[in-house]
Amino acid sequence: MNLQKWKNPSLLLTSIGIANIGDFIYLVAINILVFQMTGSAAAVAALWLIGPLTNIFAKFWTGSFIDYRSKRKVMMASYERFHRRPEFYET
Repeated sequence: MNLQKWKNPSLLLTSIGIANIGDFIYLVAINILVFQMTGSAAAVAALWLIGPLTNIFAKFWTGSFIDYRSKRKVMMASYERFHRRPEFYET
């Protein structure tokens, strides 16, 4: 890869670094929160298992689902489902 062709490589690399720091803080916080709520190390371990299992399950069908459908319609449907319905987030 030729770094000379990038317009501003330091901005990209800095933003990736900041995003990774944020991911790590989220990971630590969610583990602490689960442990405080349940008091169980097994629940934290289950949390670590759920992430990879959902990735394995979802990667089998999401690629072909998007490939054979209109990307525009898929994006519109997901936006409607998760951003336009506030009752979805209410408990």
